[in-house]
Amino acid sequence: MLAIEIQSGEFVPNQLVRYTPQPGDELVEEKDRPHREVVDGRVVETLQKRLYRTINGQRVGIGLLSPDGNYLFIEAQSKGELLDETSVDQPEAYEIQSANDPAYRRPQKPVAVYRKGKPNGYSQPLPYLYTISLRLPSPLREGATYTIFLRRLNTAQKSLTYVHRPRAVRSLAVHAIQTGYRPDDPFKRAYYSFWAGVDRDGKHGSCSLTAKTFELVDETGKTVFTGSVQLAKREGEREQISVQESEDYSKSPVYRLDFSGFRKPGRYRVFVPGVGVSYPFRIADNVWEQPFKAAMLGILHQRQGISLAPPATRYRRQRPFHPDDGVQFYQLTITVQEGQEDARGQNLQQLAQAGKLERVQAVWGGYQDAGDWDTLSHHLSATYDLLGLYLLNPTAFRRVQLSLPESERGNRLPDILDEALWQMACWRRLQTPDGGVRGGYGYGWWVPTERGITSWMLKSAGVYAVDHVSTLYFAAVAARTARVLQAFDEKTAEQYLQDALRAWRWVEQHANDDDPTYARLKRLDVWPPFLADLKNKRALAAVELLAATRNPAYDTAFQQSSTLLTEDTVYHDPEQVDAAFAYARLPQGVGTPEVKRKLTAQIVRLADHAIEFSKKNAYDLVVGTRLDYPLMAPLRFFSTPAAGGFLFIYAYELTRAPKYLAAAVQGSNYCLGANPDNLSYCTGVGSRYQQFNFIVDAQITGQMPGILTGHIPYGQGNEGNSASRGANSWVQQWLLRFGPRKMLPDWYDWPVYEQYIDFGRYPLHNETCFNQSTVKAACYWFWLHTRSSTAR
Repeated sequence: MLAIEIQSGEFVPNQLVRYTPQPGDELVEEKDRPHREVVDGRVVETLQKRLYRTINGQRVGIGLLSPDGNYLFIEAQSKGELLDETSVDQPEAYEIQSANDPAYRRPQKPVAVYRKGKPNGYSQPLPYLYTISLRLPSPLREGATYTIFLRRLNTAQKSLTYVHRPRAVRSLAVHAIQTGYRPDDPFKRAYYSFWAGVDRDGKHGSCSLTAKTFELVDETGKTVFTGSVQLAKREGEREQISVQESEDYSKSPVYRLDFSGFRKPGRYRVFVPGVGVSYPFRIADNVWEQPFKAAMLGILHQRQGISLAPPATRYRRQRPFHPDDGVQFYQLTITVQEGQEDARGQNLQQLAQAGKLERVQAVWGGYQDAGDWDTLSHHLSATYDLLGLYLLNPTAFRRVQLSLPESERGNRLPDILDEALWQMACWRRLQTPDGGVRGGYGYGWWVPTERGITSWMLKSAGVYAVDHVSTLYFAAVAARTARVLQAFDEKTAEQYLQDALRAWRWVEQHANDDDPTYARLKRLDVWPPFLADLKNKRALAAVELLAATRNPAYDTAFQQSSTLLTEDTVYHDPEQVDAAFAYARLPQGVGTPEVKRKLTAQIVRLADHAIEFSKKNAYDLVVGTRLDYPLMAPLRFFSTPAAGGFLFIYAYELTRAPKYLAAAVQGSNYCLGANPDNLSYCTGVGSRYQQFNFIVDAQITGQMPGILTGHIPYGQGNEGNSASRGANSWVQQWLLRFGPRKMLPDWYDWPVYEQYIDFGRYPLHNETCFNQSTVKAACYWFWLHTRSSTAR
């Protein structure tokens, strides 16, 4: 089978430029969606204006002015010709000929033609990348040159030349990690599979593999290792990644190409004889450093209340949500659990109409949630996780150098600590005098990307009310901050500890039905459920306060709250596992030895279960969170190392058993390129990485592809299962089955492994909460990079 890639239409980025009036400009107010702000306690509506100019005698729409009239947003149109699909699926449209292969001396038509295509960009009409696979009448001869004639296609090229040198030609069917491995990493594995799409009758096509061995070749093409090909799954065989379902996720046979015992440093490709090679990767001691630093840069990009520009980053963004720029903050009466975006706006309007809208001073900072701009209390996990790196490896934590703003590069704090502390000042400002902590802040209303409004254009925000979960989470993270900061700034560390104690006391006093917020949130139908979430945060806070104060009362509170001690199951919330690991690692003399042993045994039990379950899927996806989560996009099964969980790192740190180190490396294999799309899910990392994140500021300002680094999206779930369809049906209807091009085959009929669409349009797909993917990956890769060496 010979595959041809055809780009149909070419992506063009948007533009956001200063508006300079010209003679004859026509500005027309758009009344269908007014822009709202809160100004001096009143909700004010502004109509954006669309600019028209006369060009060659024609009235032409140019773009949309920002609410203040200072900027012009020009929404880009794709360029180039779209593929005419009339003949593309017909064998008669292709001929293959060769002067030095007798089987093709006379032009030959393919036996069958298969096609698959999906968008690769968000400009309109959506550009598509098609893969056209020709099933050939006879094998190709190594070293021979072939001409493929495209007889009936409207492509720019009417013929292609292909020289069949498999040792030098990259194959779409050979899938390897695009970063690489440390020499002492005990897991090193590539894969062979190829799903070709569907023919003109809708029949799926795929390739089997006849080769019995594979090779590693170095940069000169020399073979340095030969291994056996192992069948991972047959075509049609069902797989499992979550206990919730089983399905054939590849729609093709899959073969494992394992070279775990190979340790020689160098740059290599995986070579399958007769087929081709993979993208290159390295075997080197520092191989995990680059993805770690890329992810740390992705975290920097999410900072709120700060401008971004070189030299810290290539990404340019003005300062958003800062009071010195005229942004006004107002107190809401709803909690963060009770709604985002339009829920905030509705609450702001109600309070304004009642004359009860109160200004809040000195609230700014934190991180932007995702592609949009909310600052929410669940972001505290970013600081918790980053500080955890110090507790794992303080020496490496101190020496790492990152790309940071100039004001932080010259201080005496380690760079990771600078990043970890960035949001904590914001959360201290959100703590009220009685100890309660408000759940964050955000602009009141949803803003469609086509309005051309960026985060720094917004001039008002609603501040959530105090709630119990946010307050306990702050207690946990402030206490951990105090623990780590003790080695660098004792005075500030003590202040954080006192903040944590005040937050703990507030929750202990208010976590009862006499508190109206508590009673209301208990009845709320949200995920995670309020009481379960509160229990998770109590376990985290109790163990951190125990470590910081040595007060046995927190030991008791932890044991009451830890589900690993109270529930006999292999499905625990990841925060409970985090808390259990923190307790098991408490210094000698702190905590109860028997409880530490029980928690260690439970973590090992969970890790063993996950490793065994990973054998049920062909690509060895191993889940470090919960296996009973549904296979949905926001749960990061494919995009994030070990689906965002540190279970195998924890098990290895507690036991030093090699199988857990192997599982930890295994957890990063798929997301960095060892997958059927040959895609690294981390922007800027690898030979072929996803580029079109749903990051509104970057999309509006035209800074993708090629500018952003280190962003990791949610990725796909099983987009065809009932849970996913409930969320993605609008994508299917209005983006993939509407307009001049339809995704082929139907999105729901694609193999799950290849359902990710890199087009920046579907939030649950292309977006992410930075702390759930990028921070998790950064911590994961830091650990893989800095862990102690194992015997060679």
